[in-house]
Amino acid sequence: MRRGEETIGHATEHLSGALALGGGAALFLAGQIYFRWRLKIGANRFRIIAAIAALATVPVGLWLAIAQVATLVLVFGVLLAVEDKPRA
Repeated sequence: MRRGEETIGHATEHLSGALALGGGAALFLAGQIYFRWRLKIGANRFRIIAAIAALATVPVGLWLAIAQVATLVLVFGVLLAVEDKPRA
């Protein structure tokens, strides 16, 4: 097997892990959004933004997996901080 074929064969090797991590976090948030919408519990705008941000971490995961984990921790930390803030 030539070197070029080997490289092309493994081109998407890291995509599945990065997509599973970012997509799983976004799917979790989507489930919470749906649950809160059905029960009419509060606003969901920050969770929608966080779900989009979770999906946006996939390119980071292609670069370095631990950086994607750190970015997702940051996304969820900001979400919790913003939702916990009392509104006037």
